[in-house]
Amino acid sequence: MNKKKIAIIILTYNSEEIIKKTITSAKKISKDIIILDSFSKDKTIKIAKKLKCKILKRKFSNYSDQRNFIIKKCNNLYQWQLHIDSDEILSEKLIKNIKNILDVNVQNNSYLIKRHVYFLHKKLLFGGAANWHLRLFPSKSSTCEDKKYDQHFISKLRTKKIKGPLFDFNGNLIGINSSGLDKGIADNVSYSIKSRYLLDLIDVLPESIELPSSKELASKPLTEQIKVLSDYVVLIKVK
Repeated sequence: MNKKKIAIIILTYNSEEIIKKTITSAKKISKDIIILDSFSKDKTIKIAKKLKCKILKRKFSNYSDQRNFIIKKCNNLYQWQLHIDSDEILSEKLIKNIKNILDVNVQNNSYLIKRHVYFLHKKLLFGGAANWHLRLFPSKSSTCEDKKYDQHFISKLRTKKIKGPLFDFNGNLIGINSSGLDKGIADNVSYSIKSRYLLDLIDVLPESIELPSSKELASKPLTEQIKVLSDYVVLIKVK
């Protein structure tokens, strides 16, 4: 069976505020967009269907389990896989460079992409806010670490960096402020906040602020995690 060139996989849960922009940027690389949704209760699926994405639904256990499930599904169907989150938008430079890699189609490397994090519509400038993540790889070369939190993709191949950022707008979608937990936020935050974003915030807070360890925080319910951090987030320096 001839494999298609690339699948772009997006994990979603209640992502209606951003998913159209995420899918639209991804479609500049390929029409083969796969949405793996954790039974969203908003208009996420309706938007994805309108944009002609393939939809799969699966109960969310953790980030690693979800990613490895879809990696295996795609391994025999696509030559390449690009994995992004529902709140991540590909820059034009990144799109161009990924397309160049696919045109050459030498499958000897997996590729790291630089993520730029935005919080409250401002770009975070320190504390690991711009970091490199493995996201593009040939099928059957890579998996996601089997960890409960702070998971990353790992590859059997040598890794290279791609020029062009991946914009992460997760921090624009949550209502955390110095007054505490906004009403209804627990029903609207994405699963990726629990597994990645809240833990990232620890890295950008001043060292003088004493917070629970990442492991201790990750063991708490999501609403409690947000309450713990909400009084400190206002101290993050943004440009």
